[in-house]
Amino acid sequence: MSGVVEWVSDPYNLQFLTSSLLAVCALAVSVWAAYSSRKANREAAEAQSKLARIEEQREADRLTRARQAALRAKLLPDRNGSHRLCVSNRGQSEARDIRIIVDGRPLGEHLAFHSGMRIPEVMEPGSEISCHVATFDSNPPFEIEILWEDDSGVPGRYRATLTP
Repeated sequence: MSGVVEWVSDPYNLQFLTSSLLAVCALAVSVWAAYSSRKANREAAEAQSKLARIEEQREADRLTRARQAALRAKLLPDRNGSHRLCVSNRGQSEARDIRIIVDGRPLGEHLAFHSGMRIPEVMEPGSEISCHVATFDSNPPFEIEILWEDDSGVPGRYRATLTP
């Protein structure tokens, strides 16, 4: 034991021991820093990948919306105390092959609508059609379903209960 005390009491050996301990501590800190940096880089890469996927999905959604029609219906009061069914295309694409079903029947077969009512083959973006509703035979609310095709390739569908 006295040999160890003598070795440590020598200033050169004490300096060597201190330097060695500092070097080991520096090495440990360096290894920990490298590990932490690698972990942080991996997490950043994963986050960047997720953001890229989100942006790709947003762009795909934007392109899909640009190819979609969006038909909507509302029942508006008429001047003579009756109502009008108004169908508008709020989408960015034209609607084709439009079918309007009211209370489970095609529009032309429903008692409240004129049997000669013709639905256009195409509705451009921003366009609107309307028809008179004869409320003496059938009073609102009406269950309406509108079906159509557009450039998105996904069949369009709108369902609502229309009340004045």
